[in-house]
Amino acid sequence: MKASHGTAVILTAAFLLGGCHARSESSADAGEGRPAATAIRAAYGGSAVEAGAGKAAMPAGLPLYPGAQIGTDTLIASGGKAGVIVFRSSDAPDAVADFYKNAASQAGYVIAGEMKAGDAQLLSGKKADGTSFHLTVNRESGVTEATMLAGTEG
Repeated sequence: MKASHGTAVILTAAFLLGGCHARSESSADAGEGRPAATAIRAAYGGSAVEAGAGKAAMPAGLPLYPGAQIGTDTLIASGGKAGVIVFRSSDAPDAVADFYKNAASQAGYVIAGEMKAGDAQLLSGKKADGTSFHLTVNRESGVTEATMLAGTEG
């Protein structure tokens, strides 16, 4: 069985917050046996992880890729805020990466890093206000999956 990126993020957060007397809550079923939203909150330190039901948002100025379907979304808050959105598209990885490279430049991000290895690509950028994003794009079995991690310092 293959775990999704969203599941890995939630499990990692649960592990990290576990020593902080974290508690977990789930809301209504979103289908396929998974909750619409899951929240993990630490009793100490003010950290929280919330997954599903539109909790995370795309970085300022960077829209969701046209026609993409969101697989998971997770919001992580501890000082600053970070969001992880995993989405899928039938378009090639080059098209997805090029879309975000152009959108990032138009939205005032400075491209800080790019890497390409076969169908896998990485793109990262940062604004002067500390907002940043990291995008990974990969193609498997005819589907392009992208993971957008975006955050603000704080």
